[in-house]
Amino acid sequence: MASIFNSVDTPYDKEFVTKSLIFIQQNVIVDFEKKKKSLLNKLSKIRNSKGSEKSKQDLIKTYTNKLVEITEKNNKINELKWKVFFMMKKILVKNINNYQKLCRNSNLGSNFNDNDEIESECFIIFENCIYKFISDDGRNDFYFYFNKSLSRSLYKIFLNN
Repeated sequence: MASIFNSVDTPYDKEFVTKSLIFIQQNVIVDFEKKKKSLLNKLSKIRNSKGSEKSKQDLIKTYTNKLVEITEKNNKINELKWKVFFMMKKILVKNINNYQKLCRNSNLGSNFNDNDEIESECFIIFENCIYKFISDDGRNDFYFYFNKSLSRSLYKIFLNN
């Protein structure tokens, strides 16, 4: 993963983010790896089964198409997540810097989490926000929702340390 601090500034586009979040929420594959493994197992059983070649080829084609479809959907979801995440760069950098200043001015001193650990925590918080956010057809703004959630979560991490 590229560091958020080294990434190029991507301007925030509320309409793009709202459409992306709606797409992600509607098309989420709960357990992609499990579903993929299940389809691959079915394909393997079909190839090893006895029966007419015509029916086997039809079934193989059907399951292969399903596999391609869920893989493409999963890739699109991941691509959109990363685009939106990097659009949140200003929020992320601000909150990470605030967290580090808070830690430096406390008993922790310089014994706080480094940037990579905090960025990972931020991405986890970001993913939780994606699935809990209610866009309300664009009336609610993810930018503010994520900022509030991120600052609260990082403060909880600080309190736990």
